[in-house]
Amino acid sequence: MTLHISDKEIKDYFNKIIIPSFLPLVESTIVAVIWDISGELVVATNRYAEKFGFKNWEEMKGRNIHNPQAQEFPILNSSSIENTQYALDIIQQIVNLRERVFVEKMPVSAVIIHPFTRVFSTTIIIYQTPVFHYSGEIVGAQMTITDFNMFGVNDYLSGYQDKALDVPSIIKKSDELKIPLSRRQHEILFLLTIGLSQREAAAILNISRSSIAKTLTESICPKFDIYDANTNTLIEKARKMNIHKFIPSSLCKPWVIVLGEMHAE
Repeated sequence: MTLHISDKEIKDYFNKIIIPSFLPLVESTIVAVIWDISGELVVATNRYAEKFGFKNWEEMKGRNIHNPQAQEFPILNSSSIENTQYALDIIQQIVNLRERVFVEKMPVSAVIIHPFTRVFSTTIIIYQTPVFHYSGEIVGAQMTITDFNMFGVNDYLSGYQDKALDVPSIIKKSDELKIPLSRRQHEILFLLTIGLSQREAAAILNISRSSIAKTLTESICPKFDIYDANTNTLIEKARKMNIHKFIPSSLCKPWVIVLGEMHAE
């Protein structure tokens, strides 16, 4: 994007107007940030910086979200390759939304569903909005986000964090379980063991409830030596084997839903 104002004018605008106006929010519980048009962080709340593994926003100032690996974001130093990729995927989705703000010159609201660092949650980007200069040029973007739990899994898993479970012990591939399950079988059983109904699981997996019932009766129950299709017994046995602690890796994919549109990115 070509600007018709100088870099000095933009810098002065941020330093004299934007940053002083934002600073009262820095210590608040709000998760918010302002980037300049190049993707460089101008100012943020400490809560935002903590999301990327920094102690405070000053440590993150000047880093560019377009190249997080080169910028040494602490969150990318995870021992889990899967978690690192999840974080990169989320950052890229945020960058994509930010670019839409610049192109459309309009605020963008979106829901990002993401799992990493022992988290299976949903982040709502309440507002990603352009920052305008006096001249009318867009010189940056501000984003405010908030978190809430998806399926209640966050609350459930939090009880295990004190037991030093590492991420690979929570996010597993189906063939790593004690009882071998297919990807679909693992997804169904996991969702049921964390308390969802068959109808809710079907909606999440985008399959029919009858498909859930058939898979349970014909494929999953026999693997647990259950031959009367008693799902309560199945769930009880599965929980004793800690199936509910192992989030299927196939469910751990970031999604972005731009509000007001009928598709996910």
